[in-house]
Amino acid sequence: MRGTIRCVDSAVLLTFDELRVVVDPFRRESLLPGGGGLSLAEVIPPHMTVASPACPEPVSELAGGRLREAVEGLHQFSLRFSEVGTFRQGTVFIAPDRSADLDRLLARVGEGFAEFGGVRRDHVWHLSVARRGGAQLAARFRASFEPVIVTVASVSIWTQEVAGSPWSLRHAVRLADPAR
Repeated sequence: MRGTIRCVDSAVLLTFDELRVVVDPFRRESLLPGGGGLSLAEVIPPHMTVASPACPEPVSELAGGRLREAVEGLHQFSLRFSEVGTFRQGTVFIAPDRSADLDRLLARVGEGFAEFGGVRRDHVWHLSVARRGGAQLAARFRASFEPVIVTVASVSIWTQEVAGSPWSLRHAVRLADPAR
């Protein structure tokens, strides 16, 4: 198939480059297992994973079309991150405040990629700051963190072709400008 990417992993993401200044100092401390010494900051931008893997088949133009259809008609929106948390295995994260716009986007992507079981209501939507950072890193991050508002302007599919290597942007779908 022309334009097909073979990968070890893929994901539908909401990426937030504007959060690099807030989270990357901590993401640089988070070395990935099997990542050849690469940090979380070097491998993938700050993001929330919406669906993973993005599609069971190798990533192709078909996946980009599915994403476009899933978010068609959705508008850009603001998202506030205000909570710092830690998962049991030590991952430090920031969580977004829930909003109708976020719920709508998650539901639409869940419907568009239904093979992943749709949107799980029990899932903790989050942006990872550090993997296995633990209580000490969480305390340092919490001391410096202030709630932040970002714009969700696009949804994208990213792939990782070799385990531990940097992820690559494959498809990005811009959400509609609410002013238009």
